[in-house]
Amino acid sequence: MPFARLGRYEVKGWLGGGRFGDVYLALDPLTQREVAVKVVRFQGDATPYLEEVRNLARLDHPAIVRFYTVDLLEGRLLIITEVVKGESLREVLNRGRMSRERALEVAGQLLDALNHAHERGVVHRDIKPENVMITPEGKVNVLDFGLSRLAQGDLSMSMGGTPAYMAPENWKGIFTPASDQWSAAVVILEMLTGLNPFAGDTLEEVRNKTQQGVKEGRLTSLLPQDLVQPLLRALAPEPEERFPSCKTFLEELVKGEGEKVALVVRPLEKPEGLPPLTREQRQAVEDLSPRILVTGGPGTGKTTVLLARALHLLKKGEAPESIALLTFSFRSWKEMEARLEQTLGEKYRGIWLGNFHQIAFRVVSRFGHLLDLPREFSLALPAQQERIAQEAAVRAGGEKASREILKAFSQARIWGTPWEEVASKATGRWREMLESFEYHYLQLIRDRGVLGYEDVLYYALRLLEMEEVATFYRERLNHILVDDVQDLDRCQIALVEALSQGGNLFLVGDDDQAIYQWRGAHPSYIRGLKNRGFTHHRLNQTFRLPPEFREMAISLISRNRERMPKLYWTSREEGRARPIVQPLKTPKDEAEYVADMVEILRIKEGYSYSDFAILYRVKTRGRLIEQVLKKRKLPFTQEGGRTFLDREEVRVLLDLLAFLARGKSATIQKRLLKGASPLLGGRDRAVQELERTLGALEPQMKPSQALELGMETLNRLMSRAESSLLVTRMEAMETLLKKAKEFEESARSPTVANFLKYIRFLRDAGLAGGEEGIRLLSVHGAKGLEFPVVFVVGMVEGEFPLARALGVPQEMEEERRLCYTAVTRATEVLFITYYRYSSSQARFQETPSIFIKEMLGVG
Repeated sequence: MPFARLGRYEVKGWLGGGRFGDVYLALDPLTQREVAVKVVRFQGDATPYLEEVRNLARLDHPAIVRFYTVDLLEGRLLIITEVVKGESLREVLNRGRMSRERALEVAGQLLDALNHAHERGVVHRDIKPENVMITPEGKVNVLDFGLSRLAQGDLSMSMGGTPAYMAPENWKGIFTPASDQWSAAVVILEMLTGLNPFAGDTLEEVRNKTQQGVKEGRLTSLLPQDLVQPLLRALAPEPEERFPSCKTFLEELVKGEGEKVALVVRPLEKPEGLPPLTREQRQAVEDLSPRILVTGGPGTGKTTVLLARALHLLKKGEAPESIALLTFSFRSWKEMEARLEQTLGEKYRGIWLGNFHQIAFRVVSRFGHLLDLPREFSLALPAQQERIAQEAAVRAGGEKASREILKAFSQARIWGTPWEEVASKATGRWREMLESFEYHYLQLIRDRGVLGYEDVLYYALRLLEMEEVATFYRERLNHILVDDVQDLDRCQIALVEALSQGGNLFLVGDDDQAIYQWRGAHPSYIRGLKNRGFTHHRLNQTFRLPPEFREMAISLISRNRERMPKLYWTSREEGRARPIVQPLKTPKDEAEYVADMVEILRIKEGYSYSDFAILYRVKTRGRLIEQVLKKRKLPFTQEGGRTFLDREEVRVLLDLLAFLARGKSATIQKRLLKGASPLLGGRDRAVQELERTLGALEPQMKPSQALELGMETLNRLMSRAESSLLVTRMEAMETLLKKAKEFEESARSPTVANFLKYIRFLRDAGLAGGEEGIRLLSVHGAKGLEFPVVFVVGMVEGEFPLARALGVPQEMEEERRLCYTAVTRATEVLFITYYRYSSSQARFQETPSIFIKEMLGVG
């Protein structure tokens, strides 16, 4: 059901976005065909370019995306084309170079398409692997003819092309068919060799390489002899020295082939959900021991081994329902789910897959009545749980005693200690207050029908102590597989032990990345497993870290005394990565430097904003950098930042779902209509129409059905009130609808109430998704992620490591593990920055972090 329009086109969904704009799947009501609508990001008056873009309609070639028309909507350029599905040539090349046969098949399509365009007076201007698509059926499609002419923003866009694929004359602003031929030759060379000979570390280096041209000797060493001369001529520095046309270039290129190169490419192999295993990974996966521990450094494929173990068990005949895959974070859960689905398809759905809260939620939902917990409950956000606990504590002991009661409550939840055990160790009035607290707390959560996240874990553990519940799960689960075991607190460890008694347990982790000691997770657990009968497998090859970063990381973490000794080697080449230690005068100078380097690297080396991560240890550092990024108008996302769930129109839709889930609650209806009124321009008639939509909701509706009904009404009413915001509001609503459909495909019980619980999980896990941009993260928030370019900021004594850790061995080891985790997030460029003075008025110099010396091997 469409819920928005772009001009006459009924939008059905968002297909994706790139530097030129966002693309939507839409229905043309006049022709009743699906089309792709590109909303171009264009600053300025697009009217002069309309006729030029309309000329693209003259292109009619099987390897060129069919262009239908162009229009203006509220000053924004809309380009309407056929819908193309598949993957880009860049995605193909990321998996490795192509065989001669396949490369020439793609080249045949590409050059034939360019020749067709050139004969009709159209120059592409930006040929590169990202603009060549290959459909699932194997058909090549060339995208974005002439669009670089419309682009503004970064340097490469204003020049009209992408530097490493730009012909020498392009740098002077000259674009001809010969320029496209040169760019296509670079792409063909990259397909055959996996290398772009004009890539460089700086824009100036790229320009110089381009002007100098490629040497015959280098091509001879890389290519079959019969391909050297055709490519050498197509890459000639002077346009007149190249082939007269792309047609003659193609003829020379395939002259040695036995038959004409196919004009439709065979389907390329899709990437596997899991990469091939190394010898040591396979040994761990196929080990028949009942208790196995797998350890390895960053990027050694620990999660891959965990998933491969699950696949191995399925191949051996184990039922999916007998396997549980547990992980620490929600993000890891969803990543594993995606990889399993890619590898197994529908077969993976029987596996018990989730983070600890999700698995515990299933236990409590089924058996919670045995503890007199509410049969139907929702999950309280942490702040709501704190308020309930505070209220129970005040009822039990008054304001003065409530703080101590809450402290005991928090510790019991972290350690999984039964509350009666906590109370039994107390005496007198204190014991009475603790017992009273439990009574009031249970009463409040029953009355309000909510459980906190820590409640779910705690009560799941209490239930698994009951023989009836334990037997139920042990009879069903023969294999428990756990990721990131070093991050588990005492309650989660107890949950694993309870589920795995008498069964098979497969654990993976890295004690050097144990960074949650403050919440009860301690590396001593994983280190102690070797004394409990676990077979230990070590992964010694990292696929992520370049040699330069690996050496720094090992030099740092080897200073910790309480750790499992490990060494790992890297398959990455030396000399490509760049670690940079940069002192600055003040924290403000540090923040400005980081912003400068982001802009320089993005322009000169082609990084996107999402390739950058800025990691900080203390919030004040993050806030200062946030201010500078805002001032520079650089896009960024941050932990706890605004997401699509915070947008007004999305909050209204979530209230609509809550209204339906709570039996059409009058209280929620009042809140919903109040929140929607500003979106509708405060018009009473519009609010009344929305109210009629609420009345049309039916209890049996799926989340997506209810959302589509609400979206259709909201979009119709909002477009009258605030048409200028239509596109952005539509995108946010479409994101929510997409989440609902994904949930319905994977959930066992895809009800509206369960979808709302799922959304709360997303929000609490920080996975709701914000705007695209630079990632501004605490070191804890960066765990499990990797980025091409990483800045670790504020590296001074007292900040990283924290002042409270100085002189305290156990806390210093935790801080060192945090620093180790931070620097191992980088895959290409690593900046370590620190400031000399805390402010411009400060008289005394700050001391650079001891960790810098340790990383450099001089401390």
